Amino acid sequence: MTARAVVIGAGLAGIAAAVRLRGAGWRVRVLEAGPRAGGVVGTERLGEWAFETGPNSFTSSARSLRGLAAALGLEEEIVASRPEARRRYVYRGARMHPLPSSPPGLLTSRLLTLGARIRVLAEPFRGDRPPGRPESLGAWIGRRFGDEVVERLLDPFVSGVYGGDVGRLGAADAFPALYAAAGEAGSVVRGAVRTMRQARREAPDAPRGGALWSLAGGLGTLPAAAEAAFGADLRTGAAARTLARDGSRFRVAWESPSGGDEEEAEAVVCAVPAVAAGPLLEGLLPGVSAALGEVESVPMRVLGLGFRRGDVTHPCDGFGALVPRSEGTRLLGVLWPSSVFPGRAPAGGVAMTVFVGGAHDRDVLERPLAEDRGRVLEELGAMLGVRGEPAVETAREWPRAVTQYVVGHRARMAAVASRAAEVPGLALAGNWLAGVSMEDTVASGEAAAGRVLATVGSAGAPSPA
Repeated sequence: MTARAVVIGAGLAGIAAAVRLRGAGWRVRVLEAGPRAGGVVGTERLGEWAFETGPNSFTSSARSLRGLAAALGLEEEIVASRPEARRRYVYRGARMHPLPSSPPGLLTSRLLTLGARIRVLAEPFRGDRPPGRPESLGAWIGRRFGDEVVERLLDPFVSGVYGGDVGRLGAADAFPALYAAAGEAGSVVRGAVRTMRQARREAPDAPRGGALWSLAGGLGTLPAAAEAAFGADLRTGAAARTLARDGSRFRVAWESPSGGDEEEAEAVVCAVPAVAAGPLLEGLLPGVSAALGEVESVPMRVLGLGFRRGDVTHPCDGFGALVPRSEGTRLLGVLWPSSVFPGRAPAGGVAMTVFVGGAHDRDVLERPLAEDRGRVLEELGAMLGVRGEPAVETAREWPRAVTQYVVGHRARMAAVASRAAEVPGLALAGNWLAGVSMEDTVASGEAAAGRVLATVGSAGAPSPA
C-alpha cells in the first residue's frame, strides 16, 4: 500500500518537501491557496523583458536549490551570472559608491570616513566583550565597527536581505553562522573568513568570486515545472481550512472555488506562512497559534521597470545599488537584472527591479501605486540619471514579503518545531523556521520530508528507526 502525504503550501519549501516524498515512493497531494505555485518566487515576461516578482538570484553555494531544479528537469536551465554581478553600489551623499570587495578597496573608498576605515581594518585585533544577552544586529556591528558602519553599510545591506530594522533583527537570529563564527574567533572579520572557507569546503565545486545563479527563463520556471510535474496532484486555489488527526492518520479539509473537499493521509507537511500555519496547527498543538501569530513580516512593493539605454546615464554595470535609510529615499534598492543575466531585456534596454517598503515603511501598500511610481522615477533620476518614462513596467505587492528574524526568533521557532516533532508524521517547513533565503527555504522543505520519512514507514506505520 502506497503511503500518502498532504503538503500544505506550494512555495519553495512545500515544493521541495513534495518532490522528496514523491521520490521516496509516496503519493503526494499539494494544496496551494494562491493562484499559482511558488509564493513570492515568479517571473513576469513582457515581450522581450523579464522581471522577477521576488528574489532575483541564488548563490553559487545553494546546493539544495540546485538539486531541486535538477529533480524537476531544470539542471540545463541553470545559468551563471556575468562577471559584472560582483560589482555592487551604495548610494550615499548624492553619488554612487562602489561597495569595497576587499580590505585594499576599503582603504580608498569614500563611502566611509578615514577614521571608520581604520576602525574596520583594526577590528580583528580588538578584544571582544559580548554583553551576555541576545543582541541586535545593529548593537553587535556597532560595538565592533562603530555607528558609521552600521548606518552606511549594515543598514542598506539588511534592507536588501530582510527589508528590516537593524535595531530589532537579532544578530544570532538573522546571521547565525557568522555570529557563531565571530564569537569563536573573537572577531567579525576573522569569523567571516572562517565562514567563507567552510562554505568552500562544503561546496568545493561552486564557482568562486561571488557568482550568482538563476534559470534561463527566470526563477518562475521552477514553480511552473513543479506544477507540470505534479499535474492534478497540485491544486492551486485550494486553501486548507482544518487539520486533524484520527488515530494514525491525518485529515485535511480544504476549500476551493469549485467547492470543499478533504483527504486523509499518513503524513502532513505544513509549509505555509507562520500566520496561516498557526490556526491550522492549533488543534494538534494547543497554544502554538499564539506563538506563530507573533512572527513578524514586512510588506514590499516590487516594481519592474524597463528603460531604453539612452534614457539612463549610469552604466548600471553591476548587480545593483542599495540605499541607507539616512538618505531619505523611498526605494530600498534597485537591481539591474539585464546586467547580471542574459534574456532579461532586449538589445539596447536596461531592466531594473525596485523595492519599496520594509520595516521602516509598513504603510507602503496603503499608498496608491501611482504615488510610489512617481517618487521612484524621481529618485532613479537623481541616482542613475533616468529620464522620461519606462518602456515597460509591472508591479507586485506582497503584504508579508520577508519574515523578520528579530531577537529570539530562532529560539521561539525551535520550540514550535519541537512541539510538532512530538506528532509522528507531522513536519513544518518555511522561511520562518531556518532562514529567509531561497536555499534556506528549500532546505527546510527537504528536512521536513526527511522527518516524515524517518518517523513513518512506507506503508504509513511508525518507522522502526
